[in-house]
Amino acid sequence: MRYFVKQGDIVIGRLVITETKLEYIPIRSALRHLPVLKVYPPGLFLYTFTNGVAAVDSTAKPTEEAILRWMEDRIFPKDRQDKDELLKAIGLDSYDVITLFLELKGKTSRDTLWITEDPDEPYSKGETASSLYDADDIDEFTATDELKNLKFLNELHIGETKTKSYSSEKREK
Repeated sequence: MRYFVKQGDIVIGRLVITETKLEYIPIRSALRHLPVLKVYPPGLFLYTFTNGVAAVDSTAKPTEEAILRWMEDRIFPKDRQDKDELLKAIGLDSYDVITLFLELKGKTSRDTLWITEDPDEPYSKGETASSLYDADDIDEFTATDELKNLKFLNELHIGETKTKSYSSEKREK
């Protein structure tokens, strides 16, 4: 399947999910409307810092492992105590990173990044992984926090590759 990755209502990339590959393709023309940090999502792309300014290598292609870690970062953790109740609320029987990411459209309460099959579909906050939590469990997350976390996300991007298993139920051949 091919999905449009959007920042609010602006398409910033394409996400391709098949049985044999995961691929993220940025839409560079989105830079006319959004800053680099919004067009090249942290966690997918490696950022460097010079004199406090973040820069990204826009020619680097995210690896499948980086894409999986990015997806995993946008859903609730597998070891969450009430995981089964959350899965039931979403209508899923088991925890699968890709399936859960697709069901929640990649949405979080931290930003306006999301995925859709229809590039003309308007953004709505809708259900996110964190909207399933109690309000007391959600911390405020600001753009400043996002910048502070870039170095951590870079470490995830270049850190040790973990083996991930995921089903292909929602993936086309």
